[in-house]
Amino acid sequence: PRCSYRISHAGNYLGELQFSRQQRFSENELLAIETLLGTLLYPLRNALMYRAALRDALNDSLTGTSNRLALNQNLGRDIRQSHRSQQPLSLLVLDIDHFKQVNDRYGHAYGDAALKAVVNCISDSLRSVDGLYRLGGEEFVVILNSTSLDAARMVAERIRKSVENMQFELDGQPIPLTVSIGLSTLHAEDNANSLINRGDQLMYDAKRQGRNRVRVES
Repeated sequence: PRCSYRISHAGNYLGELQFSRQQRFSENELLAIETLLGTLLYPLRNALMYRAALRDALNDSLTGTSNRLALNQNLGRDIRQSHRSQQPLSLLVLDIDHFKQVNDRYGHAYGDAALKAVVNCISDSLRSVDGLYRLGGEEFVVILNSTSLDAARMVAERIRKSVENMQFELDGQPIPLTVSIGLSTLHAEDNANSLINRGDQLMYDAKRQGRNRVRVES
């Protein structure tokens, strides 16, 4: 025998709870369960609201990636872990080439669609343990834990080729999209800012060298 309860508050669905056991529930037991659920309703609602607010605060609403606040939190943690474990950590800074031209020619709605398409392309090129963050505008950061410089270069090239080969169209017209990528790897003296800044500078080097390329620190 089992009993199920659909929990909602002010028309908002919060979830469902199910109780089961071998013996049938008595009326008194069901009443006790329902009384307990009534007591737990507001704490449960508040906990779910807090979790949703925390998720929204750390996610970019347009692309669904994590945002800069999440990057600042997670990269510092990952750097400390890398130093403790003596495992490598690499970071990619990516920027969509000529993205302003897409916005200027087609409008921001189509620019947003292009941005999402590139994000999906990047995500498909990563492992589930890799972190993708929107740094701002059309610039993104990828954290590659336990990844050496050579392995990270392969990931960066995979992303670059994937975006270049992506079939993206606006109103039936194919729109070529590419990314420039800077790759930095963690040094003993690095903190989050120095690692990002070095990757950012390398990304701009890639743009100056012709775009649609990966620039790796020497």
